[in-house]
Amino acid sequence: MWISRRPPFIVLSSVTAKLSGWILTGSTLRNISFHDCLGDFATFRMANLKQIAFHSCSLVKSDFYEATLQKVYYDECQLDQSQFTGAKLEGIDLSTCEFTSLGVSIEDLRGCIISRAQASVFVSLFGITLKE
Repeated sequence: MWISRRPPFIVLSSVTAKLSGWILTGSTLRNISFHDCLGDFATFRMANLKQIAFHSCSLVKSDFYEATLQKVYYDECQLDQSQFTGAKLEGIDLSTCEFTSLGVSIEDLRGCIISRAQASVFVSLFGITLKE
């Protein structure tokens, strides 16, 4: 692993690390592959992420508020109660991730890929009540 840091620019090749509580507000991250990282409560507010992959990471209660997400991949991640308001999720595949709630608006969800099981999480955003 190598790190090049010229604030606010960060490039890492591949990382297995503890990211819990990291504050990367407004940072620019490029070409990073995170594997099995513990990133609960990490803050990526208004960050610019491009070509980032999160594989089997725990990102519970992480904050991606108004982050720019380009070619960002979430594979089998724990995203429960994470914040994505203002982050456009078009083309982002969350179908292999686990969550019971996300902070997100209808506009941000447009074009996002989810599984059938996850659809019920977002029903309330549309003002729909599910009845068994």
